[in-house]
Amino acid sequence: MGFHWIVVQPVVPDYRDGFFPLVEKSLPGLVIISGDEDFFPGIRKTRKAYRGLITVKNVFLVNRSLLWQRGVVSRCLRKDVVVLNFNTRVLSSWVVATCRKVMGRPTLLWGHISGRNRRLHHVRHLMMRLCDGFITYTEEERRRLARMHPEIRSFTAPNACLPRARIRYEASKRRKHVLYVGRLEEAKKPLLAVRAFLEATDHPGFNTETLLYLVGVGSLCPVIETILQEHRCGDRVRLMGHIADEECLERLYSEACLSLSPGYIGLSAMQSFAFGIPMLVSRNEPHSPEVAMCEEGFNTRFIASGKVREWAGTIGEILRGEITFASGEEISGRIREQYSFEEMSERFVEAVRAVSRKEA
Repeated sequence: MGFHWIVVQPVVPDYRDGFFPLVEKSLPGLVIISGDEDFFPGIRKTRKAYRGLITVKNVFLVNRSLLWQRGVVSRCLRKDVVVLNFNTRVLSSWVVATCRKVMGRPTLLWGHISGRNRRLHHVRHLMMRLCDGFITYTEEERRRLARMHPEIRSFTAPNACLPRARIRYEASKRRKHVLYVGRLEEAKKPLLAVRAFLEATDHPGFNTETLLYLVGVGSLCPVIETILQEHRCGDRVRLMGHIADEECLERLYSEACLSLSPGYIGLSAMQSFAFGIPMLVSRNEPHSPEVAMCEEGFNTRFIASGKVREWAGTIGEILRGEITFASGEEISGRIREQYSFEEMSERFVEAVRAVSRKEA
């Protein structure tokens, strides 16, 4: 009789569409549980149908600061191995992890080992102690976890957003645009990107054909629309909404020469580098561990946070070629070697099977 595996996520977003089908091929009978939307209302469940995907109702509490996923506890208690998203705000995950600990059944946590809210430090470590293993996104996180909790088996499945075949840079004379990809929320600071770009358009010699594309949705969209209506160059900023289609994103990146991360870094940096596009990044932000792939002068220029004039000047210098980076092929090649869906799924499956062998 085979093993029964289950992965629980607050929501399975569309940027995991290339990952979970690969995992399903290696773990027959895998069940994936997803809610309908995330803590951030703009992040919703993928429309793609996975073979083992089950949708449950997410019940948000206390102004969406806590979550209970209906039906998760009953589905998880008797599975051989359960992988939970490492989020201390998901109350149903606490119940699952606690009950399985008492029952002697293995549980894996999956995610970043730290968060932006330092007040939850002790709470996160308490949840870690309930698990038998932890799958991190970076090797640096895995080493930190091993030092903090040597009793917990630690694994790494490097975060990815594209299949290996799509991680490439294509030389093009059309490259002249700037991209911001991410949620339009305060923590990501898209207003800084908009204001800095608009100020940069006032500088002498700025290419009048260069546009800023904003890819994402969020509560700041109406604010951005107002800014663009009031600025004489507002038509040079395009709100694209959420884009899940890989080919559409690839077309946008094929015409871009720079991307912006004015707030904290996330998967957008990996995506930008995957297509060989360097990034302008705020230095003083509570970045996710993906910031480790940002290398000053190679694929990144770090700059002080929040200073519109300095950002505008630096954008102009990069577009004029006064600030240079490694070639697009070099930037993309580093991501292709380490951060593909294939690599991520292979390492994820190895971690789940390692815990399964221990259980057997």
